[in-house]
Amino acid sequence: ILFFISPVVTTGIIVLGIIYYYITKVVAKQVSYHIGKDKVDELQKQNEMVAEAFSGIKQIKVFSSAKAWVDKFWTSVLKYSRLEIRDSIWLLSPSCVMEFAVIGALAFSLIILKMYHENSFVSILPVVAIFGYAIQRIIPAFNLLGAQRISFSGRLPVLEIVYNILSEKDRIKDGDTEFKSFNDRISFQNVSFSYPERDVLFKDLSFDIEKGKRSEEHTSE
Repeated sequence: ILFFISPVVTTGIIVLGIIYYYITKVVAKQVSYHIGKDKVDELQKQNEMVAEAFSGIKQIKVFSSAKAWVDKFWTSVLKYSRLEIRDSIWLLSPSCVMEFAVIGALAFSLIILKMYHENSFVSILPVVAIFGYAIQRIIPAFNLLGAQRISFSGRLPVLEIVYNILSEKDRIKDGDTEFKSFNDRISFQNVSFSYPERDVLFKDLSFDIEKGKRSEEHTSE
């Protein structure tokens, strides 16, 4: 119906819809998805640090690293908060741009009509009102679809992690050597450990677990 009233204006509305589609596509793919990945990384860091606190609170206190642990944890929390704010802003940006563009287009159209069709301006106003009402009904649907697309892209990294976990095969294969018991001792020589992208927790640690008792010899740097 709108096309028969004014093909030019209807085409303009379709063009705005296409532009809005590509804006949400770019925001979803280039911005929200990467923000979502960064949020997942920060949440993983926080989970690791909380697990360390529960399982190694004694070590944290012994080595007087509580303040460093708290600072590192709150740094991650603040970074996640900033990412959440950025995500919310980008989620609202396309709808704000769309509404601003539509209002600007209507205002510009009224100015042009007033300048070049002053005598028939009053008779044209009902047509402008029809298109304005139609756009006002369409915009919420566009905004909802765009927001859902951007929001889904921001949650996609979480779904990817879940999918990888469910589809991942066991990377650690069972050996073919059986140890029913040990006769003398179990020895660990120059053992080092650290979490991925974290400081080394211990380095070159050596100790023996003798059968029936436990003795330790530490050689650490």
